[in-house]
Amino acid sequence: MNQCAIAMVGCLSTVLFLKGLGFKLEQIRSILSDERPERVLVDLLDQQTASLQSGIAEQKQRLDDCLQLRKALTVSASDFVSSTLTDMATVMNTTTTHSLRTTYFVMLAIALPATLLQIACLVIGVMTDVWWPLPVAVLLAIALTVAAMKYYRSRVQYLCPACHETFQPGMREFVFAAHTPKTRKLTCPHCGHRGYCMELSI
Repeated sequence: MNQCAIAMVGCLSTVLFLKGLGFKLEQIRSILSDERPERVLVDLLDQQTASLQSGIAEQKQRLDDCLQLRKALTVSASDFVSSTLTDMATVMNTTTTHSLRTTYFVMLAIALPATLLQIACLVIGVMTDVWWPLPVAVLLAIALTVAAMKYYRSRVQYLCPACHETFQPGMREFVFAAHTPKTRKLTCPHCGHRGYCMELSI
């Protein structure tokens, strides 16, 4: 293996390592293109450390809130109305029969090549000082992300906790709504209720 190939492999390893730490490609580019990358890296590591510590504190607060809410809720068997039982059965049957694994796999198949292409263009830019492929790769990644989001939206529906009807939100609301891995904060078109709705596979 010649020296250029060895250097490129080393650069790629560095990019992947920094990306694994949560750095964005633009930050990695500024690190690798600087005359003294260690100085830039120290500053960015300080920022990243502060951000991660803030995230840990936020997650801990959410956990504490969940535990407090769990203690406050005392639900007996008599509190479960028939509509709630029906909703539970619907969710269980839907998630069992129509798994979202295929949907997630397709989205991964779309997103992964775009990410790898951006990393490759970044490495090429660092090694050859030719940067024009990077913005092209970024634009392509944005287009693929939009396509992935449209596909994801077409494969799911949401269960309103108020009227127990299922619906599909508009694209804009779907993209910008606050969400958890299994719910999304939406407005039900049937009853107008706005809140976190459970995600179901179609």
